[in-house]
Amino acid sequence: MKIALVDAVRLLDQSQLGIAGAKRLEELFHAQQRELAPLIAQAQKAKRPAESQKVEEKARAQEQEREKLRAELREQLLAKARAVIDTIAPAAGVDFVMAQPQVLLWAKPELDLTDRVLAALDKG
Repeated sequence: MKIALVDAVRLLDQSQLGIAGAKRLEELFHAQQRELAPLIAQAQKAKRPAESQKVEEKARAQEQEREKLRAELREQLLAKARAVIDTIAPAAGVDFVMAQPQVLLWAKPELDLTDRVLAALDKG
C-alpha cells in the first residue's frame, strides 16, 4: 500500500488560483475599508452609541462576506486539486492521498505530490 501527501496550504498559497483568490480577497477588504472609513469617522464625531453599533454591525457583515468568499474560493481550488489528484495518484501508483498538515508528523519527501499537483493546476 502506497500513501502520498499533498500540502493543502501550499496549494492555497502558491498556486495561481490560490494567489488570484488571495488578491481578490485583499481587494474586497480594501474596498470595504474605504466604505467603512467615513462611517467610522461619522460615528466618532457623533459620539452616539447607536452610530457605533451600526458601524460594528456593518463591519461584522463585511467580515462574514469575506469569510464566505474565502470558503468558496478555497473549495473551488480544492475541487480542481482533487480532479488533478485523481489523475496523478493512479499514475504514481498511489493507493491513498492524505492532505497535509492534518496530523501528519513525518513522511518521506518522495511521497509528497504537492509539486506535481501545483504544476498541473497552474497548467490549467
